[in-house]
Amino acid sequence: MIFGNRKNKLLLSLGIFLVTGCAYFNVFYNANQAYDMAQREHKELMEDHPDSLYVHPPTGVVSNYQRAIEKSAKMMDLHEESRWNEEGVFLIAKSLYYKGDHFLALRQLRSFQELYPESEHIPLSYLYKAKANIITGNLAKAEEQLEFIVDNFPHMDSDHQITMLLVEVAHRRGGRSQAINLLERILQTPLSDMERARLLLKTAELYIEMGRFERAYGLLNTVPRNRRTRQMPFIYKVDRALLECYMQRDTLDVALEFVGQMVRNRTYFTYRDELLLEMGYILRDMDRTDEAIEVFNRLAREDETDRSTISGKAWIALADIYLRQIGDLEKAGDAYSNAARTTDTSVSNFASRRFDAIKQLELLRNPDSTDTRTQELRDYKVAELFKFELKNPDSAFFQFVKLSQGDWEDTTLIPRSLSMAAIIARSEMGDTLTSDSLFNEVIGNYPVSKYARNAQIIMRAPVTVETDVELADKEYRKAEELYYNEGNTTEAIRVFFNIHRDFPELEIAPKSLYAAAYLTDNELQRNRSAMTLYQRLCELYPESEYCTQMAEPRINAAQNAIDSTQSRAVETRTE
Repeated sequence: MIFGNRKNKLLLSLGIFLVTGCAYFNVFYNANQAYDMAQREHKELMEDHPDSLYVHPPTGVVSNYQRAIEKSAKMMDLHEESRWNEEGVFLIAKSLYYKGDHFLALRQLRSFQELYPESEHIPLSYLYKAKANIITGNLAKAEEQLEFIVDNFPHMDSDHQITMLLVEVAHRRGGRSQAINLLERILQTPLSDMERARLLLKTAELYIEMGRFERAYGLLNTVPRNRRTRQMPFIYKVDRALLECYMQRDTLDVALEFVGQMVRNRTYFTYRDELLLEMGYILRDMDRTDEAIEVFNRLAREDETDRSTISGKAWIALADIYLRQIGDLEKAGDAYSNAARTTDTSVSNFASRRFDAIKQLELLRNPDSTDTRTQELRDYKVAELFKFELKNPDSAFFQFVKLSQGDWEDTTLIPRSLSMAAIIARSEMGDTLTSDSLFNEVIGNYPVSKYARNAQIIMRAPVTVETDVELADKEYRKAEELYYNEGNTTEAIRVFFNIHRDFPELEIAPKSLYAAAYLTDNELQRNRSAMTLYQRLCELYPESEYCTQMAEPRINAAQNAIDSTQSRAVETRTE
């Protein structure tokens, strides 16, 4: 009987173990299944974007990653000491990474490495950490982890994936030369045609970013073209990069012929409108204005109902031609207005700003009765709109030069206008001779202005100009030296007073006048003279803090004292 009870207990324990073990295994099986389902769909997206470090998954895929996380966590709750927990912790880390929760993934990966330092997944965990750090912007940490992988797990770079991540780090830092050196090192190794083609394109794109179009062009011409490398959209990217090189190398006739071939290529039919847009830009830059307008009009009106990005860009191109090459503000405004209705917010916002600028131009040139600004201020604003809002340097230059030839009440307007015209000529029109001529005019006619000093700095000439601000500051320091170090209060007061007299428009003027009044009051004890200076300060600079917070209370106190004295005198006479 005793043995029978022991046998029953043993069978019961075994039954409980099998039930809980199966339940435990099923939960983990479900976690893996959810992850695998997510990966299958996600990898298809990633294969469509081979140049992207990370591709955001759709909602359904995210749900499966989340299910994998929840099932793994539940599994570990069921049995804290199971050998499967190592797999569960790593599965959660991977799911968080692919789900897009990269900061949480980094935390989970750190925990995994601390809990299971001998795991076979440790090398891969460092790879996930490096990629997550790149995505979250911690490039120094990512580089450190990638170099750790190369030193300790060199087999992981057999397909150059670690080196390519180092290329990504360098590129994101702006170190294009370093990225190119890494790519060229890979190009010296045995590669398949497709691998070589991708690396050549990547290297050429970096050279294009650096403005080295000849070098990029040479690399692009070595891209192998065969059945595998001609697959879309890769080969289209190669030809677009070649087109960019033709355009930037000032071989516009070759570029026009090449883009025409691309338009006629039935393989590129999907990109037809995009290519026609480029054709329009090339025709515009070749001064074949009528043909460019025809192409842009065709694109703008064909896609008018869809309000696509291409349509918006075509309208903007038309507006720019009307604005800069034809000088028709009304047509430019209409085109910008049409572009502002496109569904692409970046295009519509840009067009809206340009449209608003043209409306402002119309109001400035035809002001109503509520506009109380002087004509010169309106003209200066017109010039600024052409330069900063409409990006039309020719018109802006003309407006600023015209302003510099006037006779204005504002004495700073002419040197300001000359300086702006000189800057435009130098930086946007490439005319250094005209720029230097205008700057020299500023230096010759306004020798103590900040505009003269800036002119010398921009021309990289010896800076000999002392502006009014600098002269006034020097005099203020001289007055402080006289008072604090030499004890010559009277002379210090004289210098402080002269600063306000010689530089009445500068911010330092009320400060200097207050210093003269304060020393007269508190050091020389000349109350009447001090009061005169305080009153002068508030008459000339009523809004200054030196008046409202310092001089005015002193004047009121003095006035109260005078009134009190007079009142007592009257009372005495009455008695």
